[in-house]
Order: sequence, then structure tokens, then C-alpha cells
Amino acid sequence: MFMVDPEEVIDRKYDIFRVDGYEEEATYKRIGEWCFDIGLVFTVTPIDARDVFPNALPGLGNVTLKVGTIVLAPYITRVNGTGWEGFCIDILNEMSSTMNFNYVLQEPEDKMFGVYDNATHNWTGVIGMAYRNEVDLGIGPITLTAHRFEYIDFTHPFSEDGIGIAYRLEDDRVSMDMIFRPFQLWVWILTPAAIFFVGIFLTVINKISAMFRSTEASEELNCSYYENCWYTFGTALMQGQNNEPKNISGRIMIIFWWLFVILLTTYYTAFLAAILTVKVSKLSITSLEDLAHHPSIRPITLSGSTWWSYFLKSRNPSYRTIGREIRRSPNVTDTAKIMEMVLTENFAYVMDSSVVRYFAAKDKKAYAFVEEKGYRQSLGFITPKHSAIREIVSFK
Repeated sequence: MFMVDPEEVIDRKYDIFRVDGYEEEATYKRIGEWCFDIGLVFTVTPIDARDVFPNALPGLGNVTLKVGTIVLAPYITRVNGTGWEGFCIDILNEMSSTMNFNYVLQEPEDKMFGVYDNATHNWTGVIGMAYRNEVDLGIGPITLTAHRFEYIDFTHPFSEDGIGIAYRLEDDRVSMDMIFRPFQLWVWILTPAAIFFVGIFLTVINKISAMFRSTEASEELNCSYYENCWYTFGTALMQGQNNEPKNISGRIMIIFWWLFVILLTTYYTAFLAAILTVKVSKLSITSLEDLAHHPSIRPITLSGSTWWSYFLKSRNPSYRTIGREIRRSPNVTDTAKIMEMVLTENFAYVMDSSVVRYFAAKDKKAYAFVEEKGYRQSLGFITPKHSAIREIVSFK
């Protein structure tokens, strides 16, 4: 048996080397030393586990994971038809680097996140792929719900989001009908009618006036109904007239008529100048309640999304109304196509607030964006039920 003298151990120093590579290609590098009095001292700084154990593979051991997802900007987008980018891709790349794994992205044929089919008791989309163990991980802005927890597992949430609504803004270009916008229809109808009524009143006042009974003044006051209407019309257009009333009562009435004309023309001029110079976009929809009762704008959302299922099954009366309209709307799985339909077919896009804001911000002159207040949801990645990857991903 080999025996070592304890004093000999105390007096000696031991160099510590790390091994880079394997077998014939291995190289050695001194990284520290050990002695009895001082202990272990590293000569490399900063100290990292890979400096000491360069051949160790942390995390998942360089395995290749199958990852399910769909395109939904700004979380996941295609680059030149082959590459991928987006917020969730950045998270996945960071996880891949930290936990030492590779990945292959796969898209479901239906291009959905997934809905539950009561007839087949199965899931579609990315959730269905995770439920059937076809993928190891599903990424995207997938909403955490109790119903989904029964069939798959979620990682810790990476974000929270609300409900956003995007719809088409009214065209604010200058058009000929803008000259009629200062007044409502009933004002345009009553203003010409007022000219004829004032003409009638002037004729009646002249007939019953005391001056009319005087033989000398009767000829000056003897204006016909036609002449009185013409005088009223001329004053409305700011044109001078010669046959103004001579009696006091008629002149008092004309004074009030002038005041009315001045106020009317001043208001019209100011309002028309305002709408031609200042563009103020008035939002016709500010909440889901407004959208549910809007007479012309119809709601639409991404087929297979959380909101698609939420509105169809909601017990809220307004949300049920939105759900019925969504059921009648086309099934679309491409957000870009939905935004085109918003402009051309008078739809309102209801989806995750960050998604709607991203697309609406591309053309602020064409789209209006509003966010529903008081509602937030957690977003996370998914794994098959009881998958060991869930704990590793969530912990990291």
C-alpha cells in the first residue's frame, strides 16, 4: 500500500490544469494552484465554471428540441421565407444559449394557436401539437387559461397584455360636402324657410301698422310679399336694399333678423375654417361596449386565438354580441390580411393589445387604436403535460 507522509503533503504545492479537447487533441492550461496553508487559488479571472470544466455541457446537453409556433408579429415573424425573428424568437435564442440546446421550428397546418374541438375532444394548432407530444415546446403570446391547463403545461409568464381594437379612421381629405358640415340638415332646411316667414311677418306688420292707414305714407309702406321676401333674402347675403321698412315695428324686426344673420354667418365661417385647417379625429369606438353596439363596424379576430374562443363562450351580453358577429365573420389566420379587411370592408380587429398596436402604428393616418381598460392577461410558452422541460425552462 502506498503511504504518503503528511508533512510532505503540507510542504508541497499542487498546480491545477484544465483539459481542453479530448485524447490526442487535448491541451492543458494552468488555471490555479493548491497548498495546505492557503488552499485553492485560481489564476484566471473572472472565475467561471467553463474555465474549470470546459468539456461539460450544462442545461439540456446540446439536444435538439422541436418547437411549435405560428407567425404573429411582433412576437414571431418570417425573414425572407426561411429565417425567423421577433420578441419570442429572441427569448428562445437566449434560452438556447443559456441551457445548451438546439431547436427546430415547426408550424401547424391550420396556422392557429389552438382551440378545443368538443366533437373530437382534441386541440388544434400549436396547443394540439403540444397536447399530442408532437413538439417539446410551443412559443408565442399564448394566454394562460384554466381550460388549457387541463391539457398542457405553461411556463412562467414572460409578459402581460390587454385587449386592443383597431379600426379604420374616417377619411379627413377635403371634399365638396365639407361646405355643408357646419350645420345639420334641419338647420339647412329651416334657414331658407326663415326668409319666407320673415317676409310674411313684415307684410303683416306693414298692413296693420298705423302708418299704413295714413294716406301719405300708405304708398311707401305698400310693399308686396314678394318685395319683402326679396329684401329679407338680400340682407341675408349682406346686400343693401332700398325698400327697408319705414315703421318702427318693422325696423325692430329687421334688427333681430340682422343679428340672426350675423351670428349664423360668423358661426358658419369659423366652423368651416376649423375643419379645413385643424384635423381632429373623433374616435367612434373607445371600448368593446361601443364596438358591440356600433351600427356599421363589425368585429373580427384571429381564428384559433384566445379571443376567438373567449367571445364565443362569454356570458357578458356585450361580449356575446361581439361573439355572434365574429362567428359570422370570415375565418382568417393572417393578421396582415385582417388589417387589409379593416380598411376595405369596415371591420374592427380585436386582438392582443401589443399585436394590434404594432400593426396600427404602421399607418396612423389610416387606423385608430384603442385599448380596453381594466383587463390584463398573462402570456407564456407551453410544453406537453408533465414535461421535464417545463421546470428547466421556467427555472432558467
